Amino acid sequence: MNFPRKFNNFLASRAHLLPPRIKLSMLLGAHLGQLGLEYYGQAQNIRRTYRRAYDAVFEQVDCLVMPTVPIKAPRFVEPTNSDDVLRSLLDRKPVRVVTRNVTPFNLTGHPALTIPCPTPGTLPVGVMLVGRHFSDGLVLRVGYALDRLHAREQAHTATAPERIGRC
Repeated sequence: MNFPRKFNNFLASRAHLLPPRIKLSMLLGAHLGQLGLEYYGQAQNIRRTYRRAYDAVFEQVDCLVMPTVPIKAPRFVEPTNSDDVLRSLLDRKPVRVVTRNVTPFNLTGHPALTIPCPTPGTLPVGVMLVGRHFSDGLVLRVGYALDRLHAREQAHTATAPERIGRC
């Protein structure tokens, strides 16, 4: 079986069946492939710059603790027509805002973990922990300790309501 040929035949005859997000991803992938290696090289330089900057931070601290998402969760509005779907797919600003704390570590490869932080009466939030390269065990231990701390605080909420939601 020649998968690429079969897939191309599928696309030629049934591309209209694919969800809009898949179509957009395929178009963007084809476009990026045509841009050449110049942009890839620039991206690799940016990756090295970020990595050096965070490595310098980790000479001073063992673990970074920050919000996973730096804003309250935005309200999701279901698109009602194809124009709204396309507009939502092409508008990258909300995605950039929501992912701005996690994106650098996707580039640098530093170990990172997010754990829930109890916030009664509101949408859930996460605490992100980031460590030096190859310190995955430390990040996991800090995450476990914070998770246990949150569990203990939740157990005491009946007697100390002011402790709820403190991270």
